[in-house]
Amino acid sequence: MFENNLWTMEPVGRPENTIQGDKYRFTLLTPCLIRMEYREDGKFEDRPTQVVWNRKFDPVDFRVEKKGEGFELFTDRMHVTYAGGPFTKNSLNLNAVGGQNAYGAVWYYGEKGDNLGGTARTLDEVDGECPLQEGIMSRSGCSQIDDSHSLVLDENGWTQVRTGDGVDIYVFAYGNDYKEALNDFYRLTGKTPMLPRYALGNWWSRYYAYTEDSYKALVTRFEKEKIPFSVGVLDMDWHLVEEVDPKYGSGWTGYTWNKKYYPDPERFMNWLHDHGMKISVNLHPAGGIRASRKHIRLWRRNWEM
Repeated sequence: MFENNLWTMEPVGRPENTIQGDKYRFTLLTPCLIRMEYREDGKFEDRPTQVVWNRKFDPVDFRVEKKGEGFELFTDRMHVTYAGGPFTKNSLNLNAVGGQNAYGAVWYYGEKGDNLGGTARTLDEVDGECPLQEGIMSRSGCSQIDDSHSLVLDENGWTQVRTGDGVDIYVFAYGNDYKEALNDFYRLTGKTPMLPRYALGNWWSRYYAYTEDSYKALVTRFEKEKIPFSVGVLDMDWHLVEEVDPKYGSGWTGYTWNKKYYPDPERFMNWLHDHGMKISVNLHPAGGIRASRKHIRLWRRNWEM
């Protein structure tokens, strides 16, 4: 168990729910949810990842019938057939109860099916309909999460790069029981905290180099026009963007206030709070943080004052 004052993770699946060979491992999480792993080196991952935090679900009733190099696995909600060897469409499939087909839904490894969609990584330059990434619900009755390439987490919550190559997927075989699939997805990935009330209000966000004075003037005008906002977002120009030392990365990320625009950040934030607004700042840390952790801790302490 990984536990601190912020979260609890139970990333190791139950041994009694596990079917394992030299290069494969199948872990049942529920009668409808199964983790499937294949590694040529036989070194399987038991740490939590960016996506998956909990794998210790309740015991599952199942039976296994050995078939050559593989097996057939049965629960009361699905039937998995694995012929052995690397995962392919011909070696691995699953039959679930409850898809559009009255006789069940069949999923083959690598098949997407009639997925209902999930989230979009960004809305930048979107004008109209937006393509979505795959979600956990499908009209065909089966869907999958591919967790093969996400980073893993250590006991302090810091990300680590996976070693080696392999397949690490989760197949949702819930048929059309979308609510049950969603509940178990949250159990797998960690419960979502309840949103604070202010987060459900109006947010002001614009990619624009505001100054303290121009932002205050904007908020004052909103109040005059009786336009309610609960959150003020400062885009990336709140921090230094130009003339950044290369050792700290590019101007896309950073934690140093731009004193030319915000000469007294604490004064500005207190002003927004006095006017009933919470504050969000825009960060783009995709390239990592190149300053020391000491600097980050100092920034956080000053921000929380």
